Amino acid sequence: MKICSKCGVSKPLHDFSKKTKNPSGLNPSCRACVSEKSKAYYLENAGQAKKRAKAWREKNLDRAKELGKARYERTADVVKARSAIWSATNPERRKTIVEASALKNLEKKRAANKAYRQIKAITDPESVREENRMRASIRRSREVDNGISITRGEWRSLIDLFEFGTCLYCRTSGHKLTVDHWLPVKLGGRTEMGNLIPCCKSCNSKKGAKHPDEWKLIIGAAENPAEGISIEQFLECCRLDEDEVAA
Repeated sequence: MKICSKCGVSKPLHDFSKKTKNPSGLNPSCRACVSEKSKAYYLENAGQAKKRAKAWREKNLDRAKELGKARYERTADVVKARSAIWSATNPERRKTIVEASALKNLEKKRAANKAYRQIKAITDPESVREENRMRASIRRSREVDNGISITRGEWRSLIDLFEFGTCLYCRTSGHKLTVDHWLPVKLGGRTEMGNLIPCCKSCNSKKGAKHPDEWKLIIGAAENPAEGISIEQFLECCRLDEDEVAA
């Protein structure tokens, strides 16, 4: 046990910080008293303390990062909870900070995205091609102001809809499906559930910007409800699903 020189209370040795210059090897004041003294000093000299702290961080950047990371790991749950509360009570301030950060790191973010896409193009070229198709589709809809109301998840779900990759146009299976606008964008079709069809790349290319009535005459017997759900039934199901989600 050791008596604190500040509060005069006898406390266990672990309540005192180490101080090698002191004969006992411990600080005369307990941790609690030192903490209170530090808080009081900071309140009286906040400006100077912040300047000194900033100067130290700039001079010891690597060490500051190590200490900050270690402190975060010790108090991660507390930090996250405090951050969530602050974000909820200061939405406009948070928005300003996010926008400023995005602008500050714009080039770095672009470089990271470019590197990621280059790696992805080698490891998973098909998903990159489908992502490019989706981006092009959304861009076309935006250019003609047809409206966009589909998420990446919904787009992906359309492609993954049929377990064996069955094309709704030619009714053959085993394809890597793409997404086609039933009513083409050029004719006013929207990029939304209820106007998008999972089909094989061959049918997608053949259909092009043809009107649905013209395309139905071309595919003819392939559009046979007896072989599965019809195109109209599929589109109606997508519309109903979207309405349920919206409700």
